[in-house]
Amino acid sequence: MSKRANWHLLQRGIVKRKQTRKAYYERQNILKGIFDNTEVICFLVEVTPDGEYVYRQVNAAFERQIGLSANDLCGKTLEEFYPEDKYNTREFIRSNYKRLLESGQTITFEEMVPFCGKEYWWLTQLSPLRDRKGRISHILGIVTPISDRKEYEEKLRQSEERFRSLFNDSPIPVWVEDFSEIKKRLEEIKASGVKDLKEYFSKRPELLQQCLRSIRLVDANQAAVNVYHLSSLEELLEKFSILYNPEVTENTLDEIICISNNKREFEGIAVNHKPDGERMFLNFKWVVAPGCETSYKKVFVSVIDITQRIKAEEDLRKSEERYHRLFENAVLGIFRSSLDGKNIEVNPAHARMFGYESPEEELSLAADIAHTLYADAGQFAKTLEKTLSSLTPIRSEILYRRKDGSLFNGIVHAWKVKDAAGNPLYIEGFIEDITHHKQTEALLERRFKEQMVLYAIASASTETSSEDALIAEATRIVTETFDYNDFGVLLLNEQDQTLYIHPSFHTTLPVEKWVKRVPLGKGITGRVAKTGKPIRCGNISQSNDYIVSHPNTRSELCVPIKVGGRVLGVIDSESPQENHFSESDERFITAVADQLATAITRVRLLKSLEEKIFERSRHLNALSEISAIASQPVELPQMLKASLEATLQAIHAKGGSIYLSQEETCHLEQRAKSGYIPESPVCIKYQKKIIKSGQMLYVPSLAPDTSPPASYLGIPICSKGKCVGVMSFFSHENHLYAEGDLALLDTIGKQIGAAVENALLRKQNEEIALMEERNRVARELHDAVTQSLYSASLIAKGAYHIAVEHQDTQLINYLKELGDISQQALKEMRQLIYELRPSTLATDGLEQALRKRLAFVEQHTGTEVKVQFDPSISLPLRIESGLYRIAQEALNNILKHSEATWVSVRLYRENRHIFLEIRDNGKGFNPKQQGGGGIGLQSMRERAANIEAQIFIQSRPGKGTRLLIRLPEDKR
Repeated sequence: MSKRANWHLLQRGIVKRKQTRKAYYERQNILKGIFDNTEVICFLVEVTPDGEYVYRQVNAAFERQIGLSANDLCGKTLEEFYPEDKYNTREFIRSNYKRLLESGQTITFEEMVPFCGKEYWWLTQLSPLRDRKGRISHILGIVTPISDRKEYEEKLRQSEERFRSLFNDSPIPVWVEDFSEIKKRLEEIKASGVKDLKEYFSKRPELLQQCLRSIRLVDANQAAVNVYHLSSLEELLEKFSILYNPEVTENTLDEIICISNNKREFEGIAVNHKPDGERMFLNFKWVVAPGCETSYKKVFVSVIDITQRIKAEEDLRKSEERYHRLFENAVLGIFRSSLDGKNIEVNPAHARMFGYESPEEELSLAADIAHTLYADAGQFAKTLEKTLSSLTPIRSEILYRRKDGSLFNGIVHAWKVKDAAGNPLYIEGFIEDITHHKQTEALLERRFKEQMVLYAIASASTETSSEDALIAEATRIVTETFDYNDFGVLLLNEQDQTLYIHPSFHTTLPVEKWVKRVPLGKGITGRVAKTGKPIRCGNISQSNDYIVSHPNTRSELCVPIKVGGRVLGVIDSESPQENHFSESDERFITAVADQLATAITRVRLLKSLEEKIFERSRHLNALSEISAIASQPVELPQMLKASLEATLQAIHAKGGSIYLSQEETCHLEQRAKSGYIPESPVCIKYQKKIIKSGQMLYVPSLAPDTSPPASYLGIPICSKGKCVGVMSFFSHENHLYAEGDLALLDTIGKQIGAAVENALLRKQNEEIALMEERNRVARELHDAVTQSLYSASLIAKGAYHIAVEHQDTQLINYLKELGDISQQALKEMRQLIYELRPSTLATDGLEQALRKRLAFVEQHTGTEVKVQFDPSISLPLRIESGLYRIAQEALNNILKHSEATWVSVRLYRENRHIFLEIRDNGKGFNPKQQGGGGIGLQSMRERAANIEAQIFIQSRPGKGTRLLIRLPEDKR
């Protein structure tokens, strides 16, 4: 590049720097002019590297505003400018400078700086100024004085507080409401072509309500809150849209028209409602706030609650109407009369009281009060004089006369009415017909007597424990208090269903002449006892079922004495006057009957309780005695006899018996008896029924099977759930056993059953011991005697052969007889050993037991045996046991006496009977010559009877014997 070009470039750079410097100085001058001449205080603070703040420059506004020159501030630090910082101003300024340095941003704040005895409010803006390195080296402060503004704001605040205080503390409810929405709606309706808003809304009240509910509450004072009985303004603002529901009235329509015509104020009466729905009347006035004349954005509404005034006016109107209705419809006779005794005005009740058709008729016919309405004309004069001389209303009881001449008692309340000068003008008052009161007083007196009687009966019921004494005392109390000629109690005997008269019956006729017993359902008293409903007969001549007890009786009242649905008796009262008894008498006697029923029930319950306690003690004693008897080491018959007698004494029965069931034959055997025992086969039937069911059985009457008639009670004797016997008790016919007696007998039955079980166990133990002994004897006989007899028979047989060889006739006969005797003795010994051994009937059954027995006979005697059993026949153990014993006895007889060579035993069914047949081909016998047989045959007949079977014997000498046992099939 040439030197000329470089020169031109240098020349342009110099010119540009001069322009820049010139612009800089001009800008500096402008800023300095603003800095020096602005009314806003400006200052510059240097931030030294060591963190100190030094004021470097302030403008002239500082001197004008503060009164200090630049020299007073420039070059000074905060400590130097505020040497005494009693208001802590220095620390406040330092904290703001520090906040600026930390944020690096411009900050603005309001501050109050006390300076030289004055308080200055400043709006301060602090801006950071940075050097070339970016460090904040200076702080530019711009301060606008706002003390005047603060003073204005304080005055405004105080003014608002005063207004708010007046607003809130005003006793008059004041609202601030927003009518803008309703204003818009009304303008829209008018714009739609509606000319007459009043007619429009009159036909559309629901639309008017919608418009009214568009009014919004902006603010309200406490008095307004109180109008709606709310707790706070917030609650009112929240619920205003619901609460503000005014009724549509003519006044409401006028208010709507006023708003649509841009009226700025309105006054009227509104009908609104409280939260609980109660109506309230408000006298209100609203004024549109200045500046809101077009929008109706803010409307001041003041309200006065005139509900009480409206109610008072309404009450006054109603009171006048009530007074008029009272005068016209009062039951008291209201009158106004002149001082000379002439009626001026009367109400309808007064006319009716004296027997006139209307007030007009009374005024025309009974103008002279003294001679037409008073029974005694002189009494009127006294009453008038008393009324005029008294300063207060007078009250007198007067005897009046009706239009028809009849008299009645009345009480007059009268007072004089005076003019303005205090002179009497006329007499006013009312008359009360006290005829009913007189009757009420008599009724109250009767009620009092009735209460006293009921109280006295209640007291007597708590002081006596005797039913007879209680009834006698109640009868005495009633007859001494009230005039009842014939009065008393008839009690019901539930056994014979008759009423019997109680000895305390109060009568003018000797009790001996009264009917002693009245059947249930007969006569008035019997019918009341049966139905449980009272009967009041005004004329007994009209009653077909009246039983004459007193010849002078004309009327009768009878009420039942009952508890719940149970009738205990009746209270009967008779009078010689017709229609003597009223509803009041019936009500009173019913109350006496109810109280007497409760008392009698209590006495009977106490007596029953005492009897139950005595009965329980008696039962416990009986159980204790029977337990003691059962525990004694006595024979079973003695124990049963003693237990039976103790039981009879405990239950008061006339007699009884104890039957036990035989385990083998199930036959009932009488083991004890005491007292009266009727002989009747029906008793056996009942006993078997009890054995079968295991339940007690009561038969009220055994008639006509017994004489005299008796009742039967059977109690099962049980042990381990099995019925082993029956206790039978006999008493008079229809004898009733108490529930406790039945429980006692049930316990005694179980106790005796246990005792019987123990006795049977002892017997079984004895039988076991006996069986063991028999086995031992059988073994010894078999091992010793049988062998000896067998040896003797062999020796006799050998000797017999030797004697035959020597032909010693006499010795042969002796030896032959000895051999026969030995053989017979051996047979009998073997039979005895077999019988000593225990029977296998229980385990093997009848067929197998007989087969074993016959096999033994066949084996040891050489007798041929035939056995035939029907396999379809199944018999109870007790039947099999009986048949086995009979067969055993028959076989013994055959072996001992018949010399049979064969025996046949057959069990079969024929014609609904079971037969056991035993036949032999022995020498037979003549049953008639034998006199019915020996001990063996008699034993067989007894065993057959025990199983309810029949036994038949067919035999002839040399033709064998047939024994037949017949058992009905239904007896199995």
